[in-house]
Amino acid sequence: SRAQKRMLIVQELAPVSTAYVETIAIAAHSNVNSKQLLLELAHIHPIIESQISFSEEIQDYVTRFVDITISSQTYSEQKLSSLAKAREYLRTHKPVISLIDSPLVKLECIRTKEETIMALHVHHIIVDDITLVSLSTTMDAIVNGNCESLKPQEIDYDKFVEFHEQYLRSDTVQ
Repeated sequence: SRAQKRMLIVQELAPVSTAYVETIAIAAHSNVNSKQLLLELAHIHPIIESQISFSEEIQDYVTRFVDITISSQTYSEQKLSSLAKAREYLRTHKPVISLIDSPLVKLECIRTKEETIMALHVHHIIVDDITLVSLSTTMDAIVNGNCESLKPQEIDYDKFVEFHEQYLRSDTVQ
């Protein structure tokens, strides 16, 4: 969209800015396979598998979906001495998320003596407030063992985009 292109331009002007990075933090009340969490989230919310690249063919930015993998770009672990330090860390640290040819999400597993916190950092270019709430609900269900009610979205995001583009070209909108 045009709004996303503007956001991309602003981010490229300030490439180390974290202004557009949104964070969801969930306390894990059980032992969680933190790396598997990211893969499960991607299965249910394929939007987090988005990547932006520049197409030489059409001379414009395009969004494509790639299988998410566990790497230093998408996952990290922190060990902190207390829950208070973890909360302070979350308030003061957001990862820089590069927009071009990079994953637009990063999962952090923050371990303390008292608790484990799973923090999902997502660039705002692929999420809105409703998507953040949905991701948060899904993440909480997976982390805390309530995943029976979860299922992948009924419509794939790419099919939704295609449907929306057709609607915008329809006689109703024109």
